[in-house]
Amino acid sequence: MQNYYELLGISSTASDDEIKKAYKKLAIRHHPDKNDGNSAAEEKFKQINEAYQVLSNPEKRSRYDFILEYGHIAYSAFEKAQEPVRKRPPIYPRYARFKDYGGTDFGRHKEYQVDRKYFRDLFLSLGLFVILSGFFLGFYWLNDYISHREMLRIREESISRLNEAQEIFSRGDYRTALQEVSTLAVRIPNEERYSEARDQMLNFLRSKAADHFNEGSYDKSVETYVIVKDFEEPLNLNTWYQIAMCEYKMGEYRKAVHALDYILIRDRNNLSLLLEIAGIYDHNLNEPTEALAYYNDAKALFKKFQATSYGEAFELVMPVDQTPDIYFELFMKRADLNSRLNNIEEAITDCNWAVFLRPTLVAPYMLRARMHLRQQDVRKACADWTKATELGNEEAEALRRSNCGF
Repeated sequence: MQNYYELLGISSTASDDEIKKAYKKLAIRHHPDKNDGNSAAEEKFKQINEAYQVLSNPEKRSRYDFILEYGHIAYSAFEKAQEPVRKRPPIYPRYARFKDYGGTDFGRHKEYQVDRKYFRDLFLSLGLFVILSGFFLGFYWLNDYISHREMLRIREESISRLNEAQEIFSRGDYRTALQEVSTLAVRIPNEERYSEARDQMLNFLRSKAADHFNEGSYDKSVETYVIVKDFEEPLNLNTWYQIAMCEYKMGEYRKAVHALDYILIRDRNNLSLLLEIAGIYDHNLNEPTEALAYYNDAKALFKKFQATSYGEAFELVMPVDQTPDIYFELFMKRADLNSRLNNIEEAITDCNWAVFLRPTLVAPYMLRARMHLRQQDVRKACADWTKATELGNEEAEALRRSNCGF
């Protein structure tokens, strides 16, 4: 076997960098392009390349080193394996009774003999095998039969319990019935009838709760929706929203906010939900500071949406006429709240956004004019009134005449 280390002129403990350097040096020296027509150099180049391919690969190198070190031992073992093996005939033939023909102890041979005892032993073995096989098969069949009977018993019992649960449900004890059906659905997961029965009950209760809501029976509606919430799988955020609306209609504003916050935790990008919660804090709970925090989150979400779609300079490229009205609503509500909190600069900024989004609507011009008056900047207030007047607002025209002199 050719020694690749000697071929590259390195030791067997050479590092990868040393192998690479030796290869490059010899490859340049024996490259066919530098030895045109020299077949010996070409052959040498092939050998060098072959050596590098083996030694530069850790797995191939490890295998090569093993063969290089122990190859002569493996070869000797191979040569020995090729020699014919002389087998000594067995002294005692297998599976039989034997007849002794005498002779010396060494090399004594016994002949195979079939007689009545042989057949007796054979039939006894076969009989024992049949008996054991029958026993195990019988045990398996018995166990299978018992399991089948147990499954039938459980199934019949479960169907009976399902019928009882449906009867309980029809009497109006919805929670008990759903608890029973849910237990059956978990106990026998491969039977769809129980999960289907639970879904049918929940759909009925959803419809019933909606009817109560439309009739103005918000207490009954929320009670029914709570039962639905406790048993529906997977979690349905719409049920939580309906609970929040019921609480809101009953004047339980903090409970309504709690339910809406529960939804918001699981739906962080819900802009309309942020505005709804902010509105409850502002107008129903009279907590404007808390409301402003939600409006701030809504504004940050708006900028995130636009930056994701159009880049950081989205104001220059976003199609304003295609933006949803909720963005305009956000900035008008935030501007109104900031004006009441006397955050005049923030209110003006919000009005600027509102004008940018809906330049043909009067409201942001009128609110911004009031903020400019608070800053005693009559010139800018007059500019907003003028624009509102051009949009057909009579109040703006009267304010312009009384404050601007034209």
